[in-house]
Amino acid sequence: MQKHIFACAKERWREKNGRDIMKNKKTDFTSECETLLASGLVHPWLRDSAIGNSRRIDSTTSVIGHDIKTIIKDVDINHTRRNEEKQRLFGRRILLLGGEGRLGKRWKEAMQSEGAEVISVDNTVSADITYNIMYSAKNRKKKVGKVDGMVNAAVNNPPPTQEENETDWLNQFDLLYAIRNILVGYGNEWIENNTKASVVLIGSDLALIGPSPDLYYDRHMKPDHYTAVKHATVGIMRHYAMLWAKNNIRVNCLCPGAVRTSCDEEFAERLKKKVPMGRLAEETEYDKALIFLLSDDSSYMTGNILTIDGGRTCW
Repeated sequence: MQKHIFACAKERWREKNGRDIMKNKKTDFTSECETLLASGLVHPWLRDSAIGNSRRIDSTTSVIGHDIKTIIKDVDINHTRRNEEKQRLFGRRILLLGGEGRLGKRWKEAMQSEGAEVISVDNTVSADITYNIMYSAKNRKKKVGKVDGMVNAAVNNPPPTQEENETDWLNQFDLLYAIRNILVGYGNEWIENNTKASVVLIGSDLALIGPSPDLYYDRHMKPDHYTAVKHATVGIMRHYAMLWAKNNIRVNCLCPGAVRTSCDEEFAERLKKKVPMGRLAEETEYDKALIFLLSDDSSYMTGNILTIDGGRTCW
């Protein structure tokens, strides 16, 4: 085993220095051996002797019956495997509704960085799956397959207008009803197959409070159907969290506050005054909260709201 380490150290030194180390019988390979040992892939009892002996390695040191490049490749593979095991969503398949929105794209990358396979659903050409496919259980099974996690970031978020009509309300709640059906469809599959799963529904600070009229004195207020559908999202979360808790299916809600890049500077300055922390969120500040809710880090959490809003809703 020590010889393997020495040989790998030689190969690494040769690649860095570009000359034949076999001619130098007193080359110090300590740093190269320490790099290999620090990876955690070598048994601790070899550590002291390996580093000690590496200070003088002559040309007689060799690896009998092994190819040096193969050894290095094996070290790299094992190191990758150890890193994968540390990823909190490694091996998970997660359905992301609204995956092509501003935060949806951000969260897709965040989940992938933790080892998840993410299936993005949206009505854009860049999405993996479109909504019309998701509305059919048969198509879901064929096109998406099994998943063990779901995030809903989809919402109709039209610009505020003075005239609100029945169509706006129907469109808003038609989408919520469709999402509910997708959730229930997968929930039934998870129960039938005894699958452990985690669901995160994205709410808003307006799922907990109403909009502040003094923010909108020179512009139209956020439409009431947006506030209503976000409150309804919390209700759906609590209903199915209660219903599925004994089946090891967790359902929680992430309620983010306003993001700095989502509004113009003038409105952002007004909104900051409503936030105790005195600023709006950066897009990256919700990533770890989402991973927490999806992963086993929150294994005893269901039916709850995780609010990240700089303190706005505590006033």
